[in-house]
Amino acid sequence: MGERLLADERLKLRREFLRVSGGGHKVHSARFLVLVLARGDEAPTRLGITVTRKVANAVGRNRIKRVLREVFRRNRALFPAGCDVVVIAKDRAPGLAYEDTRAEIETASPSLFRAAKRAPRVAADDRRPPVRAAGPRNQATDAPVRGAGVTGERTSDATERRR
Repeated sequence: MGERLLADERLKLRREFLRVSGGGHKVHSARFLVLVLARGDEAPTRLGITVTRKVANAVGRNRIKRVLREVFRRNRALFPAGCDVVVIAKDRAPGLAYEDTRAEIETASPSLFRAAKRAPRVAADDRRPPVRAAGPRNQATDAPVRGAGVTGERTSDATERRR
């Protein structure tokens, strides 16, 4: 495989970033927060980078992203296979050279592999019970709520008073 960073090796869509942040495991380093989510297949490792305006100006943000992409491109063995990886730059990240960034990722690499082996976390949205299509129900008896508009039921007292 060449050293080229292909389009299918990058996270691009917001929903992909949200999926990793919701179910991935965090690995902290001095200048980066790395989120790792195993996809469970032999697809290539995908990289996503987030650098906020609090970290640096536009030139600094773009430099951080370029250096991180280069570290990923040249050192794929530092990242677990078949995972989505999101790197979030902290406020100490600006001004890092390639070698400093590579050394920091190399230090965090064993933790990345451990995080990739763990089961994915359950996102908060996945813990909610499914919504029933039959209308609102009484939580105590699981029976339909009176006057909720379901046909064949009595109307509520308030509706009867209005008539």
